[in-house]
Amino acid sequence: ERTMLLYHFLWPKLQEDKELKNVFEREMKLFHVVARMSGKGMRVYKRRFNKLRKFYLDYIDEQTELANKNGGEGINLGSPIQLCKIFYDERKLKPMYTEKGNYSLPGTHLTILAKTDKLAECVLELRTAEGMVSLIDSYSRYWFEESPDVWVVRPTWRQLAAKTGRLSSSDPSVMNVADAETGLRKSRVRMRPREAFGPRPGHILYFPDFKQMEVWVFASLAKEQAMMKALLSGKDYHGEISKSIFGKRPDYKDQFEYYRKCAKLLMFCKLYGGGVKRIAKLLFRDKRFLTEQDKKRSPEALAQEFLDDYESELPGVRTFSEEMTRKAERDGFIRNPFGRLYHFDKGHGYKSVNYLIQGTSAEVMKNAMIAVDEEVCQRDWPGIHMILSVHDEIVLEVPYEYHSLELMKQIVECMQRDSSTLGMPIPFPIDMALSNSSWSEETKIAPSLLE
Repeated sequence: ERTMLLYHFLWPKLQEDKELKNVFEREMKLFHVVARMSGKGMRVYKRRFNKLRKFYLDYIDEQTELANKNGGEGINLGSPIQLCKIFYDERKLKPMYTEKGNYSLPGTHLTILAKTDKLAECVLELRTAEGMVSLIDSYSRYWFEESPDVWVVRPTWRQLAAKTGRLSSSDPSVMNVADAETGLRKSRVRMRPREAFGPRPGHILYFPDFKQMEVWVFASLAKEQAMMKALLSGKDYHGEISKSIFGKRPDYKDQFEYYRKCAKLLMFCKLYGGGVKRIAKLLFRDKRFLTEQDKKRSPEALAQEFLDDYESELPGVRTFSEEMTRKAERDGFIRNPFGRLYHFDKGHGYKSVNYLIQGTSAEVMKNAMIAVDEEVCQRDWPGIHMILSVHDEIVLEVPYEYHSLELMKQIVECMQRDSSTLGMPIPFPIDMALSNSSWSEETKIAPSLLE
């Protein structure tokens, strides 16, 4: 009753706002796509999950024993309070504090301590392995036997849980099943849960993935020519940007990977609203890669210099960010190119760029899912099922008899349809991979074959 009352209350407002009505109608189309996706689910290899669980438990035992030999015996290795006392008070390692002035030991700082302290390294490994066991246990609560020896999980999909419009999932979540080689990995132990997902018998998995979607969206909306030029070069985007910003520094060639990381983090700090303090924390807490001259300066001063250099080379980014912030503060809202509204309280306009870029990327992804489902799964190739959406990637389960370059090309074409809406000079670049065994064993398809 409450839902219907809300519907009747809001429906006249939708009639007055054509763009908002389009958003509503798009979400209603997606509702049916998501329902089919949730109803199908993805196969899990139960025995592989059990083997992975044992692997991580054995690793936990190994790292616990190693931690005990390096000063961790007799303490709770899961207690930040006890660990802070050892690292900061006893070993005099550089501490990190909360806003209230208390000791803090987040994963980012533990990663830095782990480079010089064996106990910190063991704790970092333990945290990662324990997280993997927890993740595996969460999946075991939801899998069920669909047919003899075929076990499946069916996540609950949430279309509107995130303010940006991004899809999310729960019971179980598939968004945190990270690739083993993800850049987010801070420990030595690999993230292996993808090994335990795969296709049903007689099927192959397709993984079409938007390549650097948020960067393309950012460059297109900001009309930043240097960003677009780096993207269109076909070369390593963050490498090209780092060269334009830091290429004149004397140690650039020797420390290329470090400066590439700096350029990448600066972009995402601009995207997510990170200021100078955040940049300093991410880039300069570990001073091993800094020149002797830079080591003498405060992290905040160095962060400001890097940020100034970044904005000098990419002036469109700063102009765009300031314009969006002013608009959000003035009007209390902004609207993305597809019509979705984002409201902001006074003083929170700085979030507008983040919402706009993530929200626009979410719209592109949702439109791609609708197009692929309508054209590929329902009309031209019935029997193909969309089974997951993970960040900027769609996962499709394809019967072997349909597996072809023709099918791949059609999927890519469906996913590229919003390119002109954003004024992109070329269609969205799409990576395509496939696997007939497990999610972790993807075979990349050469982009030239899909043109």
